[in-house]
Amino acid sequence: AVVSTQSTGWCVIFRNLLFYYERENSTRPSGVVLLEGTTCQRAVMHDDGKQFAFTISVANDKQPLIFATETESDSLVWISAISQSSMLRVEKDCIELQVKLQEVQKRLQTEQSTKMEYQTFTEEQVITIKRLRDENFKLKKHIEELKMEKFKTSSENGSLKNSEEERINALVSSVAHRWYNLTRWRKIIDMYVKSEHADSMKKRNRVLWQLMKSEEDYVSQLGTLVMCFYKPLKMAASSSHPPLSHAQLNLIFRNCETLYYIHQIFLQGLQVRMEKWPVLVLGDLFDMLLPLLVVYQDFVRNHATSLEVLTQCKHNHNFYTLLEKHENKPAAYGYSLEMYLTFPIQRVSFS
Repeated sequence: AVVSTQSTGWCVIFRNLLFYYERENSTRPSGVVLLEGTTCQRAVMHDDGKQFAFTISVANDKQPLIFATETESDSLVWISAISQSSMLRVEKDCIELQVKLQEVQKRLQTEQSTKMEYQTFTEEQVITIKRLRDENFKLKKHIEELKMEKFKTSSENGSLKNSEEERINALVSSVAHRWYNLTRWRKIIDMYVKSEHADSMKKRNRVLWQLMKSEEDYVSQLGTLVMCFYKPLKMAASSSHPPLSHAQLNLIFRNCETLYYIHQIFLQGLQVRMEKWPVLVLGDLFDMLLPLLVVYQDFVRNHATSLEVLTQCKHNHNFYTLLEKHENKPAAYGYSLEMYLTFPIQRVSFS
């Protein structure tokens, strides 16, 4: 609430900017204050003891801006938020996040390199196992042949027999030694798979695939809301006998089409990144999405009004009949328009 003009309004802080509106559901701000380099502190208002006021002193401006809240706790929260609204702080947080991102990328590259090494080793061991099996089969076959020759050549020289046995023993020893090495490396691979790093990678992959699936479902829901309800009703509103006005249409579907386009772009970015698995870098996608989430603020504020206007429009028989027709389409999956208007609210809660 702005005390200096004795008027009530709604304020919103975005980074280092303070926007104030005449009403809660206003779409355009009445003014904006750059909070960079300002000083915010509590103020005592003698004319109204119930007001919890604070001032914002702007550089090169002798007259400070005076604001007030209904409770003292709200006043302290606003003072703290305004004092911390600085691009220097945002840049510092951004640098810290970039450093963390670089550390995660280095760790991911290390994990990927280790994984590739173990994959290469495993492939080599598979080839070795196949070769050892072939050698073992040949060895057994050779032993059988020797047994048959033993009965046919009973007068064979004993020294030759001893040398053949030594060769067989050497082959068996070689096979046993290779088998031992293969078993030892299998244990090493199992220990790596069951390590803490492997678990964290599994959890990370599980979260990313769940995000991908939920985003696909959400974009599908927004697409149904826009294509199955918004655009047909928009065409009906432009007809000669409209069942609803364009003002009512805009109140019901506030920012729905914008949300649909935003999440289409976000989903396409996710799909491109997931093709590069296991090297997944998603931070820049969320940095791109974060400033656009201001659209949700307007949608959430308007949600109660949207449902109220929709209920009023249903009293019109032509509108009710048209809406029922679209809700019964296979593309709507049996959900009502109210449910599709609630999906963005549920998505914000899920996030």
